[in-house]
Amino acid sequence: MDEQIEETAITAHAGAPLVIEYFRSCGAAAVIDEAASTKRRQRGLRASELAEGLLALWAAGGDRCEDLDAFREDEALAQLLGHDLPAAQTVRDFLEGFHAADLPLWQAGPKAVVPAESPPLAGLARANGAVLADVQARCPSRTATLDVDAKIYASDKRAAQPTYEGMRGYQPTFVVWAEQDLLVVDEFRDGNVPAGSGNRRVVERAVAALPPGVEEILVRGDSALYEHELLRWLDERRIGFAVSADLSARLAAAIRALPEAAWMRLNALLYNLLSALKQIALPPELRTARPKRLRFLLLNQVGRVIRHARSTLLRLTNELAQRLWDRARVVVHSRRLAPAPS
Repeated sequence: MDEQIEETAITAHAGAPLVIEYFRSCGAAAVIDEAASTKRRQRGLRASELAEGLLALWAAGGDRCEDLDAFREDEALAQLLGHDLPAAQTVRDFLEGFHAADLPLWQAGPKAVVPAESPPLAGLARANGAVLADVQARCPSRTATLDVDAKIYASDKRAAQPTYEGMRGYQPTFVVWAEQDLLVVDEFRDGNVPAGSGNRRVVERAVAALPPGVEEILVRGDSALYEHELLRWLDERRIGFAVSADLSARLAAAIRALPEAAWMRLNALLYNLLSALKQIALPPELRTARPKRLRFLLLNQVGRVIRHARSTLLRLTNELAQRLWDRARVVVHSRRLAPAPS
């Protein structure tokens, strides 16, 4: 009989730490601590640990700040992450720190302006760049087809503005690298900022953010990209493009919610972390799996956290999930791809 007492704890989100391990190993966490910290006092959780709390929450299926207060009761998950999970108000204060008053404004129309990004918000973009560089180093692509699109998100917040569809909300612009399924650039905008304005600036940022190894760049978009300034810029650089030419009416706009921009950019970072894991660490049959399926198969599995001989061990109760976890974890901490299944 083993007389040694084994200290165990149970978590229902045993796969979520895999996302955080990759977040750290690709260098994104270190970039956030260096360039995206909004803390004025050097105590409590670091900026990357606050971000990890949100990333783990979203990976597990939570979608509101207040969900953190229930999520942080998972002591076993906190053991796996190596730090306490943050309280909802702590994260709200963290996000508020990404807002800065009196930033330069870009004029998007007669009444529409888009503020420049604060240094910490730009730091989040640098963290996203660490993910892009890591995936490109492991799975090189010579072509970057950049899909540019704006998406409307309904919101009942007081600062939300009317969109062209009638509801109030926000209309951020995203640039996705199609071959790698990675978000390259995002720009947070109020709901009534015209989708067809300022896109040269967005595309320039996307081209500059591409990691080494890309030899051909292509740009695709709907009629919102039909701006002569952008098309001339693409033509001068011999960048191929496919843009529809159905022009829509101009809309007025204003923007006042940079904390929302940080929330959105961290969501974009999670999208890339999950996409990267699917490409470099999980089996080919999960390459197109949506987050809902990843939660079912891996992220939201029940696991036993065991403290033994100064080590923290994880044992998943599902055999398939354990094999996925073991395979992915080896790859996350190496510089190679997962071996093809035999």
